[in-house]
Amino acid sequence: MNGSLTPKVSVCIPVYNGSEYIAESIDSVLAQTYEDFDLTICDNCSTDNTQEIVRSFHDSRLKYVRNAENLGLVGNSNRCLELARGEYVCIWHHDDVMLP
Repeated sequence: MNGSLTPKVSVCIPVYNGSEYIAESIDSVLAQTYEDFDLTICDNCSTDNTQEIVRSFHDSRLKYVRNAENLGLVGNSNRCLELARGEYVCIWHHDDVMLP
């Protein structure tokens, strides 16, 4: 990070029942050579083991938020944007993988 509390980039992953792909997606974000970012994952009340998978990652850049109720696709994406702190924001899909 840049030494301040505000990252340059916020990567936001809205997810619902993403257990099949979420670990690989998180790994790909955290493995970036550019390090001035935070990663926020907004779980839209998943009924699978998405929560356990996300909580298995121990990285200070990662923040996990589980919604109190299902906000729908757009509502969950907007929730991610509300939580973004960076100067730039990247909405990332839970089933996508970033190249290095």
